Amino acid sequence: GIYGFCYWHYWFNGHELMERPWNEVVESGKPDFPFCIGWANESWMSKMWNKDGSLAGGRTLIEQTYGGEEDAKKHFQKLLPAFLDKRYIKIDNAPLVFIHRGLDLPKEVITLWNQYSREYGFDGIYFIGRITYKEFVDNGYQILKNKGYNAITISRMGIATLKESSFKRFIRHIKAHLYYSNCVRAIQYSEDSKYYVDKFDKKEDVCPAIYPNWDHSPRSGSRGLILLNSSPRSFLKVLKPFIAQIEKKDNKICFLKSWNEWGEGNYVEPDLKFGRGFLNSLKEVLVDKK
Repeated sequence: GIYGFCYWHYWFNGHELMERPWNEVVESGKPDFPFCIGWANESWMSKMWNKDGSLAGGRTLIEQTYGGEEDAKKHFQKLLPAFLDKRYIKIDNAPLVFIHRGLDLPKEVITLWNQYSREYGFDGIYFIGRITYKEFVDNGYQILKNKGYNAITISRMGIATLKESSFKRFIRHIKAHLYYSNCVRAIQYSEDSKYYVDKFDKKEDVCPAIYPNWDHSPRSGSRGLILLNSSPRSFLKVLKPFIAQIEKKDNKICFLKSWNEWGEGNYVEPDLKFGRGFLNSLKEVLVDKK
């Protein structure tokens, strides 16, 4: 029941990282399955790899910067073969491009890419910008729209820690000390997922995201966010109202994060614990009910 695949893409002023899978998909013509890119436009920091999550001694491995018109054109030309591919996901003749750090991308890049794409017969680029819930509260939605984004995605993972009472926060910190190696951001998936379906997502220019699980502690240690007791059953419970709301919209674009982010405990691929459980939950909602 999954329509297409969004590949992470990294671009640092002409320098790419982890580009081989993406290049092979474009150059080989396989698999014959719809796809698009998600530009992960943020700097890589060494602190991301420290087991204890310590910021001390953290350094920038490669910085995400934007090189103006020359770099924007070079980047567009690099992606053009993919945009021209019949498999590439397009919305009203506009290639879909997901931007991970929506607020960081200069408006100039959006303007230039729209201009370049029209020269090749497209009706612009369909830009979807991601913002965190905190950024959304701070008027991030309107900022993205003013930049020229066609739609937005609001990342709500971990939102339960922002909405809880002071007493609940106190209890969570106590439990973290007693049971979770002082990881104060260890929260129940059932608590967090209550906020994954939101009435704001009914807007046609909002493309919501859903999360089956998450555990960032292998990279961040006690600073990591852990969604406790996630399972195919708990995922199915939130997936049903999530999809039901989207089906009422004309714009039915949504994102599943993620397919195989093993380093962050965020995946739906088969594993030893649940087998094909998460995939079966998707199938039940997207295919079997029909």
